[in-house]
Amino acid sequence: MADIAFVVFGTHEYQWALGPFGHLFAKYWGDETVTYVGDRLAGPLPDNIEFMRVPCYSEGVWPWRHWFGNGVRETLKILGEDLAAIFLPDDWIRRPVQSDVVDAMARHMLEAGNVVRGNLADDTNLEGHSRTVATREEIEIVVCDDVHHCGNEAGTALSPALWDRKKLIDILEPHWGLWATEKLGTEKMARKYPDWISVGTRPAALGRVNSIRDGQRRQAHGEPPKRVWVEGLSEEDRRAVRAMIPGKYDIVE
Repeated sequence: MADIAFVVFGTHEYQWALGPFGHLFAKYWGDETVTYVGDRLAGPLPDNIEFMRVPCYSEGVWPWRHWFGNGVRETLKILGEDLAAIFLPDDWIRRPVQSDVVDAMARHMLEAGNVVRGNLADDTNLEGHSRTVATREEIEIVVCDDVHHCGNEAGTALSPALWDRKKLIDILEPHWGLWATEKLGTEKMARKYPDWISVGTRPAALGRVNSIRDGQRRQAHGEPPKRVWVEGLSEEDRRAVRAMIPGKYDIVE
């Protein structure tokens, strides 16, 4: 497999979600170590996750709803790998990762030279709205030209993906919040770098559960998320993660 940095960005408010994240990542991806980049620790981490305090916020406060872009840019600058697999704490993997698909995607990104993002997850809008741009060992590399329809695919969406580290640094602006990164990043990419693209694969490399789905809407109104989704996980995995979810959350199955 290509040399990839595995990174999950979060804050202490969501560190609890790294329990399920780390458990399922180890089960379905393997023994890779993931770097948790956050503001400060709020307790122990799973064995397969190591902590790095986000650069520029050494005091342990990262207002990522407004300065997400700054923290991510400064983190990417100190990574050594050309590609980074970026996750959020609520991206819980639900089935075995197809490492051959990840490797094909990574090799294509490194060789093509114009790919910013390689989508990993299967819960996207590609079907019927994409075209094949390359085939590697029977794995199709596809691109979606309809940015409006394929919001999870065509730009800088933050669903699990491989990223070209240097290109993402060029796109990100320091003052962008978590959600502006997706919208404004996609717009900037289309405007300033019209030859750059985001791609996906057939088949997708992994399945995931977006476990805190109402976070964006509630945070926009200054309210914390109240629900955690586990639908899509196997019953075995549901049993494992239920014990890791704080009692203040309602579990949606």
